[in-house]
Amino acid sequence: MDEYVARKIMAVLVAAEGDPEILDILAEATRRLAKYNEVPGMRSERAALLGERVETEKGIERLYDDLGLGIHEGAIGRARFLQDKEVLEERLVGIERRIGEVGALELPVLPIAEWTYTEAPDGDPLGEGSWWEKADVADRRMLASLFVDEIRVKKAAGRGGSNRVCQVEKRVSVRMAQAQREEAELDVVQAAWRHPVTVMHEPRPAPQPCVCHQDTRSGNNLDRCRVGQSGGPSLPGADTSGRRPPSR
Repeated sequence: MDEYVARKIMAVLVAAEGDPEILDILAEATRRLAKYNEVPGMRSERAALLGERVETEKGIERLYDDLGLGIHEGAIGRARFLQDKEVLEERLVGIERRIGEVGALELPVLPIAEWTYTEAPDGDPLGEGSWWEKADVADRRMLASLFVDEIRVKKAAGRGGSNRVCQVEKRVSVRMAQAQREEAELDVVQAAWRHPVTVMHEPRPAPQPCVCHQDTRSGNNLDRCRVGQSGGPSLPGADTSGRRPPSR
Protein backbone atom coordinates (compact mmCIF):
# COMPACT_ATOMS: atom_id res chain seq x y z
CA MET A 1 0.00 0.00 0.00
CA ASP A 2 2.90 2.38 0.76
CA GLU A 3 4.20 2.02 -2.78
CA TYR A 4 0.73 2.41 -4.30
CA VAL A 5 0.11 5.68 -2.45
CA ALA A 6 3.63 6.94 -3.20
CA ARG A 7 3.15 6.32 -6.92
CA LYS A 8 -0.11 8.27 -6.83
CA ILE A 9 1.80 11.22 -5.38
CA MET A 10 4.69 10.88 -7.82
CA ALA A 11 2.26 10.73 -10.74
CA VAL A 12 1.01 14.18 -9.72
CA LEU A 13 4.56 15.53 -9.38
CA VAL A 14 5.74 14.14 -12.70
CA ALA A 15 2.68 15.41 -14.61
CA ALA A 16 2.84 18.85 -12.99
CA GLU A 17 1.68 20.85 -16.01
CA GLY A 18 -1.31 20.94 -18.27
CA ASP A 19 -3.97 19.14 -16.23
CA PRO A 20 -6.25 21.54 -14.27
CA GLU A 21 -7.03 18.89 -11.67
CA ILE A 22 -3.33 18.25 -11.02
CA LEU A 23 -2.66 21.99 -10.84
CA ASP A 24 -5.37 22.27 -8.16
CA ILE A 25 -3.69 19.50 -6.13
CA LEU A 26 -0.31 21.24 -6.44
CA ALA A 27 -1.82 24.56 -5.41
CA GLU A 28 -3.34 23.02 -2.26
CA ALA A 29 -0.07 21.23 -1.42
CA THR A 30 1.77 24.54 -1.79
CA ARG A 31 -0.68 26.28 0.55
CA ARG A 32 -0.31 23.53 3.16
CA LEU A 33 3.48 23.69 3.06
CA ALA A 34 3.37 27.49 3.37
CA LYS A 35 1.09 27.32 6.40
CA TYR A 36 3.30 24.72 8.05
CA ASN A 37 6.44 26.85 7.57
CA GLU A 38 4.88 30.11 8.71
CA VAL A 39 5.68 31.56 12.12
CA PRO A 40 2.74 30.60 14.38
CA GLY A 41 2.34 34.11 15.84
CA MET A 42 2.09 35.67 12.38
CA ARG A 43 -0.52 33.18 11.28
CA SER A 44 -2.55 33.67 14.44
CA GLU A 45 -2.50 37.45 14.11
CA ARG A 46 -3.55 37.33 10.45
CA ALA A 47 -6.49 35.08 11.27
CA ALA A 48 -7.57 37.44 14.09
CA LEU A 49 -7.26 40.50 11.84
CA LEU A 50 -9.31 38.91 9.08
CA GLY A 51 -12.03 38.00 11.55
CA GLU A 52 -12.03 41.51 13.02
CA ARG A 53 -12.26 43.02 9.54
CA VAL A 54 -15.34 40.95 8.74
CA GLU A 55 -17.05 42.00 12.01
CA THR A 56 -16.20 45.68 11.48
CA GLU A 57 -17.58 45.63 7.93
CA LYS A 58 -20.76 44.02 9.21
CA GLY A 59 -21.02 46.73 11.88
CA ILE A 60 -20.86 49.45 9.20
CA GLU A 61 -23.51 47.64 7.16
CA ARG A 62 -25.80 47.41 10.21
CA LEU A 63 -25.29 51.10 10.85
CA TYR A 64 -26.47 51.98 7.35
CA ASP A 65 -29.38 49.54 7.66
CA ASP A 66 -30.48 51.37 10.79
CA LEU A 67 -30.18 54.68 8.94
CA GLY A 68 -32.43 53.34 6.20
CA LEU A 69 -35.00 52.27 8.78
CA GLY A 70 -35.11 55.80 10.21
CA ILE A 71 -33.54 54.89 13.55
CA HIS A 72 -31.13 57.85 13.32
CA GLU A 73 -33.75 60.49 12.54
CA GLY A 74 -33.38 63.88 14.18
CA ALA A 75 -30.34 65.97 15.06
CA ILE A 76 -29.22 63.75 17.93
CA GLY A 77 -29.70 60.57 15.91
CA ARG A 78 -27.81 62.00 12.96
CA ALA A 79 -24.92 63.08 15.18
CA ARG A 80 -24.80 59.63 16.79
CA PHE A 81 -24.78 57.98 13.36
CA LEU A 82 -21.85 60.11 12.16
CA GLN A 83 -19.93 59.44 15.36
CA ASP A 84 -20.38 55.65 15.17
CA LYS A 85 -19.59 55.68 11.46
CA GLU A 86 -16.34 57.56 12.02
CA VAL A 87 -15.24 55.15 14.78
CA LEU A 88 -15.93 52.05 12.69
CA GLU A 89 -14.30 53.42 9.56
CA GLU A 90 -11.16 54.45 11.48
CA ARG A 91 -11.01 50.98 13.00
CA LEU A 92 -11.34 49.41 9.54
CA VAL A 93 -8.52 51.58 8.17
CA GLY A 94 -6.29 50.48 11.05
CA ILE A 95 -7.12 46.83 10.47
CA GLU A 96 -6.38 47.09 6.75
CA ARG A 97 -3.08 48.81 7.50
CA ARG A 98 -2.03 46.05 9.91
CA ILE A 99 -3.08 43.31 7.48
CA GLY A 100 -0.80 44.93 4.92
CA GLU A 101 2.05 44.94 7.44
CA VAL A 102 1.54 41.30 8.36
CA GLY A 103 1.37 40.40 4.68
CA ALA A 104 -0.26 37.57 2.84
CA LEU A 105 0.73 33.94 3.19
CA GLU A 106 4.05 33.53 1.37
CA LEU A 107 3.74 30.56 -0.94
CA PRO A 108 6.93 28.54 -1.39
CA VAL A 109 8.05 26.80 -4.57
CA LEU A 110 7.45 23.07 -4.23
CA PRO A 111 10.79 21.23 -4.59
CA ILE A 112 9.38 18.87 -7.20
CA ALA A 113 12.78 18.15 -8.78
CA GLU A 114 14.13 16.96 -5.42
CA TRP A 115 11.10 14.81 -4.61
CA THR A 116 11.18 13.11 -8.01
CA TYR A 117 14.99 12.73 -8.18
CA THR A 118 16.18 9.19 -8.83
CA GLU A 119 19.32 7.39 -9.88
CA ALA A 120 17.40 4.43 -11.25
CA PRO A 121 18.24 3.73 -14.94
CA ASP A 122 14.55 3.49 -15.81
CA GLY A 123 13.76 6.83 -14.11
CA ASP A 124 11.58 5.23 -11.44
CA PRO A 125 10.89 7.99 -8.83
CA LEU A 126 10.69 5.27 -6.17
CA GLY A 127 13.69 3.33 -7.47
CA GLU A 128 17.32 3.09 -6.47
CA GLY A 129 18.83 6.36 -5.26
CA SER A 130 15.47 8.14 -5.28
CA TRP A 131 14.33 10.68 -2.71
CA TRP A 132 11.59 8.30 -1.62
CA GLU A 133 14.02 5.44 -1.08
CA LYS A 134 16.27 7.60 1.14
CA ALA A 135 13.45 9.36 3.02
CA ASP A 136 12.60 8.23 6.54
CA VAL A 137 9.07 7.55 7.75
CA ALA A 138 8.56 11.13 9.01
CA ASP A 139 9.47 12.62 5.62
CA ARG A 140 7.23 10.19 3.75
CA ARG A 141 4.34 10.98 6.03
CA MET A 142 4.91 14.69 5.56
CA LEU A 143 4.83 14.32 1.78
CA ALA A 144 1.63 12.30 2.03
CA SER A 145 0.05 14.94 4.29
CA LEU A 146 0.67 17.59 1.63
CA PHE A 147 -0.84 15.65 -1.27
CA VAL A 148 -3.34 13.19 0.22
CA ASP A 149 -6.58 13.78 2.12
CA GLU A 150 -7.79 10.22 2.55
CA ILE A 151 -6.75 6.60 1.97
CA ARG A 152 -9.65 4.19 1.91
CA VAL A 153 -8.83 0.49 2.40
CA LYS A 154 -11.25 -2.35 1.79
CA LYS A 155 -10.87 -5.36 4.01
CA ALA A 156 -9.42 -8.53 2.56
CA ALA A 157 -11.84 -10.98 0.97
CA GLY A 158 -11.03 -13.63 3.55
CA ARG A 159 -8.61 -14.78 6.23
CA GLY A 160 -5.97 -17.48 6.26
CA GLY A 161 -4.72 -19.50 3.33
CA SER A 162 -1.38 -19.41 1.53
CA ASN A 163 -2.18 -17.13 -1.42
CA ARG A 164 -0.36 -13.86 -0.68
CA VAL A 165 -0.98 -12.30 -4.08
CA CYS A 166 -3.16 -9.23 -3.74
CA GLN A 167 -4.02 -6.52 -6.26
CA VAL A 168 -3.72 -3.42 -4.14
CA GLU A 169 -5.61 -1.25 -6.64
CA LYS A 170 -8.73 -3.33 -5.91
CA ARG A 171 -8.50 -2.66 -2.16
CA VAL A 172 -7.06 0.83 -1.87
CA SER A 173 -8.45 4.15 -3.14
CA VAL A 174 -6.69 7.48 -2.62
CA ARG A 175 -8.37 10.89 -2.44
CA MET A 176 -5.84 13.56 -3.31
CA ALA A 177 -5.56 16.96 -1.61
CA GLN A 178 -8.43 19.39 -2.11
CA ALA A 179 -8.79 22.95 -0.85
CA GLN A 180 -11.12 23.19 2.13
CA ARG A 181 -14.11 25.48 1.75
CA GLU A 182 -13.74 28.96 3.29
CA GLU A 183 -10.13 28.23 4.30
CA ALA A 184 -8.62 30.74 1.91
CA GLU A 185 -8.91 33.60 4.41
CA LEU A 186 -10.35 32.40 7.69
CA ASP A 187 -8.06 29.46 8.50
CA VAL A 188 -8.35 27.51 11.68
CA VAL A 189 -4.91 27.97 13.19
CA GLN A 190 -4.46 24.41 14.40
CA ALA A 191 -5.26 23.07 10.92
CA ALA A 192 -1.90 24.36 9.73
CA TRP A 193 -0.16 21.93 12.07
CA ARG A 194 -1.88 18.73 11.12
CA HIS A 195 -3.36 17.35 7.92
CA PRO A 196 -4.05 13.74 8.79
CA VAL A 197 -4.32 11.08 6.19
CA THR A 198 -7.41 9.17 7.28
CA VAL A 199 -7.90 5.50 6.52
CA MET A 200 -11.50 4.30 6.44
CA HIS A 201 -12.27 0.58 6.40
CA GLU A 202 -15.28 -0.52 4.39
CA PRO A 203 -17.41 -3.58 5.18
CA ARG A 204 -15.90 -6.92 4.22
CA PRO A 205 -16.90 -7.87 0.64
CA ALA A 206 -17.98 -11.30 -0.54
CA PRO A 207 -15.09 -13.87 -0.63
CA GLN A 208 -12.77 -13.46 -3.61
CA PRO A 209 -9.75 -15.50 -4.78
CA CYS A 210 -7.35 -12.71 -3.74
CA VAL A 211 -6.12 -13.03 -0.15
CA CYS A 212 -3.80 -10.42 1.36
CA HIS A 213 -2.09 -10.93 4.74
CA GLN A 214 -0.74 -7.39 5.05
CA ASP A 215 -1.76 -5.86 8.38
CA THR A 216 -2.58 -2.26 7.46
CA ARG A 217 -2.83 -1.33 11.12
CA SER A 218 0.81 -1.88 12.00
CA GLY A 219 4.32 -1.23 10.75
CA ASN A 220 5.27 1.88 8.83
CA ASN A 221 2.30 1.96 6.53
CA LEU A 222 0.94 5.32 5.48
CA ASP A 223 -2.47 4.51 6.95
CA ARG A 224 -1.05 5.77 10.26
CA CYS A 225 0.22 8.98 8.73
CA ARG A 226 -0.05 11.98 11.02
CA VAL A 227 1.89 15.18 10.59
CA GLY A 228 4.57 15.61 13.23
CA GLN A 229 4.18 12.25 14.99
CA SER A 230 7.71 11.17 14.15
CA GLY A 231 9.68 14.36 14.76
CA GLY A 232 10.06 17.62 12.92
CA PRO A 233 9.87 17.92 9.15
CA SER A 234 12.95 17.67 6.98
CA LEU A 235 11.39 17.89 3.55
CA PRO A 236 13.09 20.13 1.02
CA GLY A 237 11.52 23.53 1.45
CA ALA A 238 10.16 22.76 4.94
CA ASP A 239 11.09 24.51 8.18
CA THR A 240 14.17 22.91 9.73
CA SER A 241 14.25 25.08 12.84
CA GLY A 242 13.13 22.19 15.02
CA ARG A 243 9.65 23.59 15.59
CA ARG A 244 7.14 20.82 16.10
CA PRO A 245 3.36 20.90 15.90
CA PRO A 246 1.50 20.54 19.18
CA SER A 247 0.37 17.07 20.17
CA ARG A 248 -3.23 16.21 19.52
